[in-house]
Amino acid sequence: MDTRFLFRSSLKETSKAIFSLLAIAAAPLAAASPLQVFRYADGSTNWQYVSNTSGSLLIIALSYVVIRLFLSRSESRRYSHQLEKIRNELEERVQQRTATLDEFNQLLKESNLALESEASEHKQTAQQLQQSEHYLSNVLSSMPLILIGLDQKGQITQWNRRAAEISGISAEHAVGNNLWEVYPAITVQPGQVNQALTQSKTVTIKHSQRGQYHFDITIYPLTNSGEPGVVLLIDDVTDRILAENSLVQRDKMSSMGELAAVMARDLNTPLAAVAEALANNDSAKAANRNQQAQSIIANLVSFSQQRGGEIAAIDLIDLTEAALSHASKLFSAANGLLFSEIELEKIYPQQLPAVPGYRPELEQVLLSLLRHACTALAEAENPKLRIELRERSGDAWISIQFHGTALSDQQQRYLFEPAYREAGGKSEPVDASQRLSFAHFIVCEQHRGNLAVTSDSEHGTTFHLRLPVA
Repeated sequence: MDTRFLFRSSLKETSKAIFSLLAIAAAPLAAASPLQVFRYADGSTNWQYVSNTSGSLLIIALSYVVIRLFLSRSESRRYSHQLEKIRNELEERVQQRTATLDEFNQLLKESNLALESEASEHKQTAQQLQQSEHYLSNVLSSMPLILIGLDQKGQITQWNRRAAEISGISAEHAVGNNLWEVYPAITVQPGQVNQALTQSKTVTIKHSQRGQYHFDITIYPLTNSGEPGVVLLIDDVTDRILAENSLVQRDKMSSMGELAAVMARDLNTPLAAVAEALANNDSAKAANRNQQAQSIIANLVSFSQQRGGEIAAIDLIDLTEAALSHASKLFSAANGLLFSEIELEKIYPQQLPAVPGYRPELEQVLLSLLRHACTALAEAENPKLRIELRERSGDAWISIQFHGTALSDQQQRYLFEPAYREAGGKSEPVDASQRLSFAHFIVCEQHRGNLAVTSDSEHGTTFHLRLPVA
């Protein structure tokens, strides 16, 4: 037990005893009159008793005061000790909290320094990545090869500067859209892209167009990327092809020779029918085919008189309808199929901007394509032809699609050539009436457009004609 507690208890007991003595001493005073206590029997004052009583009371009172003072001092010390203890505890807590705050502030500073360092590293990394992307973009844009990136859905992901120059379609209009919707004239077929994707192997295609470019096309599958896709790498091998094919001609006189051969074939077909009808005494058929021959001659004369006119704004819908009307009067296949017997599907937009050009020559281009379609549909059970006009990326497009005898890869390659020679130097006979060099010359050389063909047994044959609006 605490000694201070025992001491305080004894002081309290002592104080109680003093109070008891006071009570005892004061008892006679309470029992009698104060004056009688301090007097003798004779009535005189007992000063000795007064002095003793007063001294005792004074001593008792002083003792009580001393004890109370001592107790107060003891309580004060005790309270001071408690306050000191509380103060020390508070100081200790404050020191602990201060130390904790200092530690937290230090950790916070270290964390801020680490974050600043990490942010700086990220910034440097981002700058390096941006520089790398910019460098790679410049490399891809500066490539002399056409580079086109596609995802597995055929959406364009990359379209470099050379692709824009060749197609006439900017990267802004190309990226994010379907390749064959943006640029239907491209030789690559969706099946070839799917082949590269599904088989994870490179597909190589060769394509040539007289008057513009000769391409080696390679389709590379992206097997290590996050999302499947392909890269089309199109190499311009025009110089090499021209060197190998010395008989390639680009001049207008060769094209006119082709036109003459075509007209001669067109004229020979109805004349032969006239001769056959006369031999069979079929005057009605003879008259009809004679009228067809006269229409061919009139069309040739009209074309020769109008060539070289002024450039004018041409309504392509009106031009197409005029060409279809002429084709119905002029064309027939060797087996007797008349163009007028072909089922037509026409898709025209509500509005289509006019294109600048030479109307007679563009009409002859359409007639050449329709003539080719009529010949290809000669053996078809249900001859059908689909013609579509539309505007895309500032250009006007005309598509002529039909099923019939498909073109081989070699025929597609040299369709727009007036003549060709195999790489080994062997000359091959040329059917000028089956060539479209004249049409290609008019579109590409005189109207800054593009003429291409795609053909296979599954999808048929489609001519893609692009003409700039301005």
